[in-house]
Amino acid sequence: MVFRGLKTWLPSDVRKQLAVKAKLIDLYEQWSYEPIVVQSLVDIDVINKANKKFTDKTFTFLDKDGEMIALRTELTQPIAKSIAGRSQELEFPLKLYYDASVFRYKGSPTDESREIQQVGIEYIGAKATENYSDSEVLQLLIDSAKQFSLENFQISLTDTKIWEAIFEKLPKEIAEKAYNLALNGDFLNFTKLTETNEILKAIYSPELLRLNSKEQLEYIEKLLNIELNELKSLVQISTKIQIVPYQCPDLDLYTGIHFKLIVRGQGIHIAMGGRYDNLYASFGEDLPAIGFAFYIPRLISALANLDLLEKISTKESSIELKNKSQSWGEIYQEAQNQFKDGNKVLICNK
Repeated sequence: MVFRGLKTWLPSDVRKQLAVKAKLIDLYEQWSYEPIVVQSLVDIDVINKANKKFTDKTFTFLDKDGEMIALRTELTQPIAKSIAGRSQELEFPLKLYYDASVFRYKGSPTDESREIQQVGIEYIGAKATENYSDSEVLQLLIDSAKQFSLENFQISLTDTKIWEAIFEKLPKEIAEKAYNLALNGDFLNFTKLTETNEILKAIYSPELLRLNSKEQLEYIEKLLNIELNELKSLVQISTKIQIVPYQCPDLDLYTGIHFKLIVRGQGIHIAMGGRYDNLYASFGEDLPAIGFAFYIPRLISALANLDLLEKISTKESSIELKNKSQSWGEIYQEAQNQFKDGNKVLICNK
């Protein structure tokens, strides 16, 4: 029986996945991030407290003691609970990377996968203005894309302050309608809504979108009466960073900057992240944090579409050792000699 959204990967696919993950992990270790292994089974409160949007996508189970447990739907939340519970053992700021899968009962409209491979980083214990943590994470995301010779990409950047101000200034039903339209990409109806609302024009109007990033931010600051000094600083890191004020962060999770890595012409984003300074407090420890995750299947698909995948996942040829009446001990010794020279070996019959 084949279960929907679950797949066994064959060697040719696995080789691509390993090659892509290795490039990311090598980069993160160069930046002094350290590995963490995250448990697959989590308490249900880890999901319900930290990120309610996955409540209806969670695989849940009753164990033999009658306790409700779940397969992780994200990596950030179980990491937060573990680090918060053992913070006395650790030195901060703490830089971690992971290579693991998340499990969701429902896939996305474009991908029905229930198991999603991710590689990502967590920078824990530094506020946005400390240790240049936000700048480092954005630069690391850009460097991650460059590892694969990606050129036609952008980092779409916003701040939760923008939508928080909109919810503060508009009636709740109008703000929620605008947020959901933007979240679902329904810009036809979103535009109609902005035509009669000056506040919403601050984040989505033809005039605003024609401005450069600095002018956009100054316009938004003035209309919403907020300060976006950090965004002004971060857009100077790279021309790859663009302000997208109508981008919709999960306001239950994110508390500052929010960003996506988008490869033009490839549809949905291949990485996403942001700052979540309140997450650790929900697990009893006040630690600021920021991070991002790459969705490995999406990254591989984008690289394949751009003819960039074969450059990093080419299978090395093996040296054939044929048994021409030698003993298997002799064949094995010859294989050992080839291994010492760094060669791969395929042992076969005559």
